[in-house]
Amino acid sequence: MKPFYHLAPGNWTERAFHAFFPIWRSWLKRQSWPDCNVVQAIIGYGTELFERAGKQGVLKVVDCPNSHPITYYGIPQSEYDIWCPGARVHIPHWMFARMNRELQRADVVLCPSTFVRDTMIQFGVPPEKCFVNPFGADTSIFVPRPAVPEVPRFIIVGNIGLRKGHHYLFAAFQQVKRALPSAELICVGTCLDNFRREWRRWKGTFTHHSHLPHGDLAKLHLFFRRWRKGSPGSSRKLWPQDCLSLPPTKAVPPPWSTMAWRDLLFRRVPSSHWPRP
Repeated sequence: MKPFYHLAPGNWTERAFHAFFPIWRSWLKRQSWPDCNVVQAIIGYGTELFERAGKQGVLKVVDCPNSHPITYYGIPQSEYDIWCPGARVHIPHWMFARMNRELQRADVVLCPSTFVRDTMIQFGVPPEKCFVNPFGADTSIFVPRPAVPEVPRFIIVGNIGLRKGHHYLFAAFQQVKRALPSAELICVGTCLDNFRREWRRWKGTFTHHSHLPHGDLAKLHLFFRRWRKGSPGSSRKLWPQDCLSLPPTKAVPPPWSTMAWRDLLFRRVPSSHWPRP
């Protein structure tokens, strides 16, 4: 998989990952595991583990970095249908089927936010199984900011695409700029194929970095209003605990609109930055 991570576009990396999944599953079944009383797996990758644990009376924990499979598929696909007709969610249906079965079999469902927990409960996961376990931060890298930024600045990290609602964010930021001309927006991440049409529209209205190491991000965060925005297909972002964790479009707060993004940005602006009457 390493060449795909470094050389292939984001969508092809995901496709290759699922194409090689049977090899990983076969390897996993041949492993010998130590005795334990708890097993834990990321949703979609726990079936083999749960099958073995179920025979031994072991507590089964499923870690869900994304929302319930119904919204994980349905909301992004509806955005694709509107903004990029013909685009499809690249996660195969057999993987969503695994996720549903693992939610049924798990004794504990870990959720990184109340948004994720609420989608689980909405679609039938018993509330007593769901626990909110927020994403953490490496506090040796990300340290407290010494002061509020001199101008309103925002930074968002993650692949740029319709699934995360960047099209709503960029439109909302233009409204923020009209009210606060000094406001700045920095996006760190790769532009996905499904966003190419919108990219041409919004390119140049914000500062873009395709990638920044955590050390450089830590330096930036000292001078920005910021939040962490997780991706359904990505690992956890190492951002400070006081970051604002957003749900997706998966990422845009309901009703997944420009207005929701605008109101969120305005709430992050300190009162000292507003023009005096």
